[in-house]
Amino acid sequence: MAKKKSPLTLIIHAPGTEEGKSELARKTAEIHADAVLQTIRAFRGSSRQKEVLLNAVIEATLLQTADS
Repeated sequence: MAKKKSPLTLIIHAPGTEEGKSELARKTAEIHADAVLQTIRAFRGSSRQKEVLLNAVIEATLLQTADS
């Protein structure tokens, strides 16, 4: 019988400086963009469908940024 895994505990310390906050935001955006691209590349649609999907993600991101 498999062992029950213990939960993983993470402690996160938010950056205290504006420079640190900016760097965290940049790295977070980079990781998110990589995840989106990997998901679209794995999508089993045509190149045109992938292009439409990517453009929809970009448009949604721009609209969300404008609303902030």
